[in-house]
Amino acid sequence: MESKAKEGEYWINAFRNGDDPSLSYFFKLYSKSLGYFAFRLVQDKLEDEDITEECFVKVWERRSDFKTEENLKAFLYISCRNACLDYLRRIKVKSAVQY
Repeated sequence: MESKAKEGEYWINAFRNGDDPSLSYFFKLYSKSLGYFAFRLVQDKLEDEDITEECFVKVWERRSDFKTEENLKAFLYISCRNACLDYLRRIKVKSAVQY
């Protein structure tokens, strides 16, 4: 368990320092589950992929803010949820305007 914690600490420190491979590490770790989460909300495969990618762009832009891997993961899921809700609001407004 301790080695897993050390590994997580290594990756989050590398991420905070702008190490590109650390972004790939977290993308591989969370993109599939984040995409599934987004798809469950928006029911659109292309949109869930866009939302997932946008969340990783946001997290990368704010990489120095994250103290732990748990902070990073929480930010990803909260950003994803908010982006999905924004998308659903836009769709609702667009369909209301069309009718």
